[in-house]
Amino acid sequence: MNFLKKLQNKPKYIRIQILWISAILVMIIISLFWLSSLERNLSNSKPKIANQEANTLSVFTIIKEDISLFAKKLKAQISKFKQGQPEFEVEIIK
Repeated sequence: MNFLKKLQNKPKYIRIQILWISAILVMIIISLFWLSSLERNLSNSKPKIANQEANTLSVFTIIKEDISLFAKKLKAQISKFKQGQPEFEVEIIK
């Protein structure tokens, strides 16, 4: 508490300098911790990335199949609508 009282009695420009210095130091400490943990995570995930690259093609294939299935269903709904057999009721309010 004695440190805080001394800090409060210092001029404003010195308190601002101390604030910026402490903020920069904390940012550096957090960045170093983050980089060290990132390095460990990347070294552990290299086999996982290789497996994901093998599965990437199948993801694109699945998306392509889903889009084609959606297009087929949409075409079927449009043809039913053109034939006058919509699956939904439309109520016109005047």
